[in-house]
Order: sequence, then C-alpha cells, then structure tokens
Amino acid sequence: MDKIEGVPLSQVRNPLKLPQKLQVLLAMMRLQKQWLSVSFSHHGSLDYTGDVQQLADIDYVKDGKAIRDSVRGI
Repeated sequence: MDKIEGVPLSQVRNPLKLPQKLQVLLAMMRLQKQWLSVSFSHHGSLDYTGDVQQLADIDYVKDGKAIRDSVRGI
C-alpha cells in the first residue's frame, strides 16, 4: 500500500456525508464484481525460463499449446 498513490480511505471517510460514503461503497463493490468475474483457464506462477528447471520437452504453454524456447535453441 505504501507504493500506491493517493490517500487512505481511513483518512478521508469521517468528513464525508452519507451519500458520498454510499458512492464510495458502490464504487468498491463495482470493482470487486469486476475482479470476481475474471476467470483463468490455468493457474501457476510466472517465471523466466532461465530461472526454472525444465521438467519436460516443452518450455511453457501458451493458449493451450506447448511452446519451445527458441532463444536457448531448443
């Protein structure tokens, strides 16, 4: 949170009028709804191919297809 620009809500919520607080709450709910609607076909972590040990004949999968690493000449 230290790297995000802006003012923490806790510092500005008390002076807000009730309709303003409701608008903030509704905006937060819209954002959460958007985040929850995102689905992923795969899960895992992102790594540089040079940082991980190769486990199979492929280096990574993109759009459901095995991709070979042409940079390392494989």
